[in-house]
Amino acid sequence: MHSMELFWLFLTVLITAFMAFPYAVIRSKEQGVKTILTTSIPINTLSSARAQRAQRAHLNAIENLIIFMPLVFILHFNGISTTATVTACQIHFFSRFIYYFLYLFGVPYFRSFMFAVNFCSTMVLVTKLFCFYFF
Repeated sequence: MHSMELFWLFLTVLITAFMAFPYAVIRSKEQGVKTILTTSIPINTLSSARAQRAQRAHLNAIENLIIFMPLVFILHFNGISTTATVTACQIHFFSRFIYYFLYLFGVPYFRSFMFAVNFCSTMVLVTKLFCFYFF
């Protein structure tokens, strides 16, 4: 059975995957493709501040995905799909998307606001599951 929450999760995974490309391209230009393919390169080895921010934003997106993904799966497996859960998943996607570019271009305060929006959208899913299991 298809759910809109799974659709928004798919889009979130997709944009998270694409977030690696900017700093991967810069890294390959700076260090060479052979080095990239043959060695493990530690974080923060990029000379460009923007590339470093892109890498940190991507890692942050992965960290958030680790929390968001199981929540969506638990909702789906329990047959929970409401306007609130779909909207929360949409907000999660768009706030992650906006957050990435704000991080990339070094906009600190609005970036923090988008992080808070993202956190609240995740808490909507947590609250829905909490109510499902305990009430």
